[in-house]
Amino acid sequence: MNVAFEMKNLGNIGNRSLRTVLIIIASCSMAHTAVSQVQKTQQDDIQAKELIRQWVATERLLGEEVNVWREEKAQVNELLKLHTTELKLLNEELAKTGRSVVEIDKRKAELEAKVSDGLETRTKLRQFLLELKPRVIALEKRFPEALKLQVEESFTTLESINDETSVRDILQATVNVLEQASSFNESVYQRSESVTIGAETWNAEVVYLGLGRAFFYVGSKAGVGKVGADGWVWTRNDEIFDEVKKAVEVFKKQRQPQLVELPIQVKP
Repeated sequence: MNVAFEMKNLGNIGNRSLRTVLIIIASCSMAHTAVSQVQKTQQDDIQAKELIRQWVATERLLGEEVNVWREEKAQVNELLKLHTTELKLLNEELAKTGRSVVEIDKRKAELEAKVSDGLETRTKLRQFLLELKPRVIALEKRFPEALKLQVEESFTTLESINDETSVRDILQATVNVLEQASSFNESVYQRSESVTIGAETWNAEVVYLGLGRAFFYVGSKAGVGKVGADGWVWTRNDEIFDEVKKAVEVFKKQRQPQLVELPIQVKP
């Protein structure tokens, strides 16, 4: 009985030990499972935080890219506006240039026509002046010495005309002779010059009344001059001595202004 009791007790002890071992194993298993779950949770948290960090970084990067793109878009728009304006101005200038070319061509044609007409007119004018030249040169004989000195250069030009002489030079010389002659003819001119009558020549005081008449005195002699075929012709007339001398002195301001009677015959 004792042996059986001991065996029974041993059996009971063995069972309790087994249960204890099973409980410990189960506890260890549960603890391991709990630890595994904690570690997994921690890893999930780390991964979540990493994902959030990456997302935030991505959003920041996208925001920066958007800002850069907006700035570049604004610059591109400004450049487009500038180019559009330049293109508009260029088109306007081209349009003006097109009109200008037409106007220039028209003006050119007008000028060419005027040049052609001018050349023809110049040719006709040259021919006319050449035909007039002998008559102008012939006037030199009829000019008093005072007037000849004023137009001496113009007569030299007219007498030396050749193919190289310009129309302008011919015209200028001709006009100068005629203008000086007209001016002299409308004035009273006084000077000292040589007067020849026959074989005698005197240095006399002469008063010209235009180109129509002249009077002189020298010493006690006096006379009248008028234009002839070959120049001025002088004749003596001492009776007018006092009046001629008085006229010269008035002209030279050696006498008070006063009326002077000189013999002038006016033909009807």
